[in-house]
Amino acid sequence: GDDDDSGEADPYYAAMEAIAIETDGALDEIGDTLTSTSEDDPNYVEIVQDSFIEAGTILEAALIQVGELEPPSEAEDAHATFLEDLATQTANFANFSEDLADVSTIPDLEALFAESDADFTEADTNFEASCLALQDVADEAGADVDLECDV
Repeated sequence: GDDDDSGEADPYYAAMEAIAIETDGALDEIGDTLTSTSEDDPNYVEIVQDSFIEAGTILEAALIQVGELEPPSEAEDAHATFLEDLATQTANFANFSEDLADVSTIPDLEALFAESDADFTEADTNFEASCLALQDVADEAGADVDLECDV
């Protein structure tokens, strides 16, 4: 190609990667806390409640950061879809945290998880798809980034 496209990819992609890495890392930490906490722990329900509130806060921050970015023209559609799916994911966590606040026993907790599973699975699938679509756009733009799309 000509000299123009041998330069750096739009800084948007690096900014997205930075948000993805930070968000993914923070969510992984919460996941580690959850998996390492036994249901026998007297504070188990509370730890789950706090974890989901924290996860929601992390997603909320990511949503704000992504929303402030100006995608290059080739990424506008993928960005809009990604933002929409991230918003859905964030709302799911917020709603789930509200429902979790009413839970005090492990059976109630398990029932709530079972009830919410479909919503989360659908949101995860959509989010992963929109993230991968954006990753494709980034690859085509020559941006050497990893948007951490594996949910």
